[in-house]
Amino acid sequence: MDDGYDVSDYYGIDPRLGSMADFESFMVLAKSKNIKIIMDMVLNHTSIEHPWFSQARSDSTGEFRSRYNWLKEQPKDYDKGMVFEGVQTETWTYDEVAKSYYYHRFYNFQPDLNYRNKTVQREAIKIVKYWSTKGIKGFRLDAVPFIIDVPELGADYSTKMFGILDSIITGAKSIDSQTLLLGEANVEPKESVDYFGSKGQRLQMMFNFYANQYLFLSLADGVPKSLKKALNETRQKPGP
Repeated sequence: MDDGYDVSDYYGIDPRLGSMADFESFMVLAKSKNIKIIMDMVLNHTSIEHPWFSQARSDSTGEFRSRYNWLKEQPKDYDKGMVFEGVQTETWTYDEVAKSYYYHRFYNFQPDLNYRNKTVQREAIKIVKYWSTKGIKGFRLDAVPFIIDVPELGADYSTKMFGILDSIITGAKSIDSQTLLLGEANVEPKESVDYFGSKGQRLQMMFNFYANQYLFLSLADGVPKSLKKALNETRQKPGP
């Protein structure tokens, strides 16, 4: 979108759920009771009904096409990396309008945004800054590893663009330096330091998916040993 538009017009509250006035009243009441509000922030993908995607699929030469990930040929690993394996069957889906395959780590109606595109990066920062000005004190960042991976490099997704995460965090904290960033990142303990930052400059908190998986395993086999090991491995937050 062009600079100068009102983010609330484009990313505003669903009118079926209330109005911006309702939200602002809620924030005033929360502040009066010294309650800090954390917002769920989904920056990884849009809907296929989003205006960006509508324009991206219909114009192969337009600026919106590169805001998503496209390939002319279906890659060999098209059936790898699904979030909901068993429900999803692919991460690259053919679009009849675009005559190309688009990438999605979640469902095929949720195409991933291409964060190598500078406009996408600027929009993400604009969104978090907007909600910070509304009094939001923290963000639960959805699907962080998927925002910063490079789909075309293969399903191992070993290359991560942490500089993009840094930019989003810097933007989120530019309004309020105390803004909390909680990451949804299902990674091994040894990878966690990259998300927290070696100097603690990135995320302040992360969901412990690693321990959660061993919790389910322990419940299934009735043996708590693996859960205990996972809890010990994630007991200390990486970094300074």
